Amino acid sequence: MPYLSEFEIPLDQVNYHEVMGLDDTALKTIPIKEFNKLLKEKNFGKIKKDEIKKWFSKKRRTLMNKGYAKGSRKKKDDEMESFKKDIVEIQKEIDKLPTLEQLQKDYNDLRESMEDLTARCGYHDIILSDDSDDSLSGLK
Repeated sequence: MPYLSEFEIPLDQVNYHEVMGLDDTALKTIPIKEFNKLLKEKNFGKIKKDEIKKWFSKKRRTLMNKGYAKGSRKKKDDEMESFKKDIVEIQKEIDKLPTLEQLQKDYNDLRESMEDLTARCGYHDIILSDDSDDSLSGLK
């Protein structure tokens, strides 16, 4: 484990806010060129600059990944809310539709009216063409 400065503090225990003068938000949003320049300007004592850079870069990447994950979760939650609202609206539309029983009753009523009219036409010698589609005849 690399250490910072002559105080022999392990890097994972370093308060990088003090060392770099950056809070989490600044560490995430600082342009990479400025970040690298800041790393070059700091004097870290005996420790290799590559190890410091690697550690701070990892810390920065971790913070950025947390932000990406948070944004992704928020987007997913927003989509789920939208989907739930859509489901409620569609269910309301479905509830407005007539039931199968009501449709069958309406069909049967119309069929009986048609049969009555056909009988009346036959009584008055009116000839009807047989071009009706009676594909729902099994619903009686």
